[in-house]
Amino acid sequence: MSIVDRIARLLAAEITFRSRDGRGSRFSISVPLDDAQSLRSGLQLLLEGWGYETVAAGFCEEALDLGAREGWRFDAMVADHRLGARLSGTQTVNEIHARSGRKVPTIVIAGDTSPDRIVDIHASG
Repeated sequence: MSIVDRIARLLAAEITFRSRDGRGSRFSISVPLDDAQSLRSGLQLLLEGWGYETVAAGFCEEALDLGAREGWRFDAMVADHRLGARLSGTQTVNEIHARSGRKVPTIVIAGDTSPDRIVDIHASG
């Protein structure tokens, strides 16, 4: 938790968690509005602090190129819904699924919380 605390302070983020015996723990990360590069770097540092090997991309074409270079060996993905001009985050994730030949567990982050956007993201699987 000391690594997470240090990263949270660097990002001016708030980390909260709740644990229940026999049920597990839930962690929440609240970050201030910031540019995408800072958030991506902060999330990458956080995940690496938890022991995960990470790679990061800033837009859809970069993510697809990175996936090809890495041999599509992702165990999980975190995608911003607004990943770039050509493809949304959910479209990019679906393209990665198609190219890798498998569904990779994914968390989609969206600042747009309109009901239509939430329905679109949920419908994407």
